[in-house]
Amino acid sequence: MLRDPIEETEEFKAVIDDVERKVYLHFIDIEVRALEDIVYNGFTNIKDAAFGIYRVDVIKKYASNIPTPEVAKEREEEAARYLKEIRDHLEKDEIYEAYMICCRIRGSFYGHMYWCKKKCVLREEYGINWKTPEEMNPWILF
Repeated sequence: MLRDPIEETEEFKAVIDDVERKVYLHFIDIEVRALEDIVYNGFTNIKDAAFGIYRVDVIKKYASNIPTPEVAKEREEEAARYLKEIRDHLEKDEIYEAYMICCRIRGSFYGHMYWCKKKCVLREEYGINWKTPEEMNPWILF
């Protein structure tokens, strides 16, 4: 797999840790907001929660759009546990660990969205035109 040669430059190496921290925090914020919505407002509509911690597999598991009170309580408790776990890592400044919890919740590593956000931060904040793995390897399906 080809990598963008810009990754070998001193300019890139000097900022990449800060860039990745910003990208991780961006996705952590998305998941925390979804979790808080479920914890504080209740789990009432499976479709609405699909963006956050409740993926397609959960939607398929429960055919009805409106969960039973038992299912809603179970999902709210699960969301509260994840929220606490993420906040505990953030308090210790363990950004990557908190991000990995978000990936586990979502069931993926954000892939293309991660690369897109990283590319934007590099370009907008540092003036670096980085190419994503997808752009460098168009023949590979990611």
